[in-house]
Amino acid sequence: MKRFTVPWLLILTSFGFLSPALLTPGMAAKGPQTSEGARRITPADLRELIKKNQAIVVDVRSEDVYKAGHIKGARSIPATEIGNRVGELPRDKLIATYCS
Repeated sequence: MKRFTVPWLLILTSFGFLSPALLTPGMAAKGPQTSEGARRITPADLRELIKKNQAIVVDVRSEDVYKAGHIKGARSIPATEIGNRVGELPRDKLIATYCS
């Protein structure tokens, strides 16, 4: 399986499905914001949050692209399916998404 790094990750709020209020208290205010209001997070910060069981990673690329290679432990929920599958996401953890 192909292994790669992601220079930055966006919180699911950039898709408009979750609000910063659903994130762990205080998390929404930390870190630089994009123009859509999503927080950017470094890979090192994300690794630390995953280690503490405070975050998950969601790969929003197509299933075929996910199968070709993805971040270890990432869940596959293509962006076109997020609205229908939002119930699968935890409400008590930071949700980091990535795409190509």
